[in-house]
Amino acid sequence: MTEPTVVKLRIPRSAADHVDDVLMGFDEANVPSLSAFAPEEGADIMDVEAYFPDAVDEAALQSLLPDYALRVEALPDVDWVSQSQSMLPAITAGRFHVYGAHVADTLRPGQVGLWIEANQAFGTGRHETTYGCLKALDWLLKQRRYKRILDLGCGSGVLGLGAAKARPVPVVMSDLDPVSIDVARENAQLNQVPMRLSAKAGRGAQIFTATGLADPRLRAAAPYDLILANILARPLQDLAQSITGAASPDGNIVLAGLLDTQEAAVLSRYLAHGWRLKKRISTGHWPTLILRKSL
Repeated sequence: MTEPTVVKLRIPRSAADHVDDVLMGFDEANVPSLSAFAPEEGADIMDVEAYFPDAVDEAALQSLLPDYALRVEALPDVDWVSQSQSMLPAITAGRFHVYGAHVADTLRPGQVGLWIEANQAFGTGRHETTYGCLKALDWLLKQRRYKRILDLGCGSGVLGLGAAKARPVPVVMSDLDPVSIDVARENAQLNQVPMRLSAKAGRGAQIFTATGLADPRLRAAAPYDLILANILARPLQDLAQSITGAASPDGNIVLAGLLDTQEAAVLSRYLAHGWRLKKRISTGHWPTLILRKSL
């Protein structure tokens, strides 16, 4: 029987990369979801919470993080999805309005409504990274028309579905997690976004499980003149060459899922591949970076 567990610790912001690596690599069969936040504005420390779907070996984990005091707590057996739904407010990011059924009456004329319920996949629009990406998408859609958009690591599908609802453009959405893809497809139905078998033309979304940009379906739809990548700092760095290869020569990319302490390392990798920073959106300690190829 599983016992969901949360591990809590306070760390210096400078240690974020190291602690992230330890927690994510601790148990391959019991991978956590991470949350990190500053206890107060401008603080140089961060509170980290790692939510494991099963119990963890506290002594073994403490031995890997000897400099920090860990608090390990078993989570009560409650319906977290239902509880989360009742607590989540609607949010507005530019033209996009993300809401659940319990706050459907908050949608206003002229907004692009995204009906997203709390679920098993990352992305309800309430996290700073998703909010920043929606703001970036709103800004970019005012600048030009796009022919093909990729939502890489789409999670619940907020970004890709937002793009498909805002413009009559084909959108490709992929994630390495099959559960996320199931949720994204459910959300496409909720939001009346047509499902497509390919993404060559026309409004709608092609949604499938894929590991990296080597997947033949992702290659077949390339090049993309807009790539949305709200993942994590390390994968963003590792994928810099692949993302560059999948982008059109005059394309834009949006990078998110990184802390401000990780921004320089991520940005330098893309600058080396010919990108330049066009706009930065700050949401707490989670920056969203909009880049364009240097022409």
